Amino acid sequence: MRKTGLFLWLLLWAILPGGIWASAYLIKGEFPYKLTCLSPEAFPELPGEIRSYLKAHGYEIVQSPLGKEIGRPKNNVVKGRFHDKNYYDWAVLAWQKKRACILIFKNGHCSTVDKWSADVFPRGILSVSKPDYVELVYKERVKSKDCPPFASRFDHDGLELMTTHTSAYVFYFHKGQWHKLYAGC
Repeated sequence: MRKTGLFLWLLLWAILPGGIWASAYLIKGEFPYKLTCLSPEAFPELPGEIRSYLKAHGYEIVQSPLGKEIGRPKNNVVKGRFHDKNYYDWAVLAWQKKRACILIFKNGHCSTVDKWSADVFPRGILSVSKPDYVELVYKERVKSKDCPPFASRFDHDGLELMTTHTSAYVFYFHKGQWHKLYAGC
C-alpha cells in the first residue's frame, strides 16, 4: 500500500504543471529549458537611469516564449501607474545570478526600487492590469475567501504576471505594501 501511494504521489507531481521541473530547479538551481535574456540596452524605451542601474547590478531582462505568441517578441519591461494614479513606474522581470525577480522603479527612478523574488515564474510575462480588471480579480478572490479584504476602491494599475496560458497573478500596491492576487483559472 505504501509503495502504491508513493508511486501515485510521484506520478501526480511529475504531470502537474511545473511539478518535477520546478523541483529540479530548486534542487540544482538550473532550468530544464533554455532561458533567453536581453541586455537592458535592448530596451531604449527604459529611462537611461534604469538601464544603467540594471547593467551596473548585473541584471538581464527575461524574455518569455509567450511574448511571440501575443505579439510582444521583446517583453517583460512595462510602464504603468503601479504605486499611484498620478505618476508612472517601470516594472522589469529580471535575471541575476540564476535568480528571477521583479523590479518596480517607483516614479521611473532608481531611488525607490521594490523587488521580490519571481523564481517560480521565470518564463512569465509582465503586463499592466487596469484598475477595473484588478477590482474584478480582487472581488472574485474575496468572494471565494482566497484573499482578505484590503481595498475599497482601485484607482491605479496593477502589475500582472502571466505564468502560463491559464495562470496569472496580479500584484496591487495598497497602503505601503504589495498584495498578490491569483487571477488564473
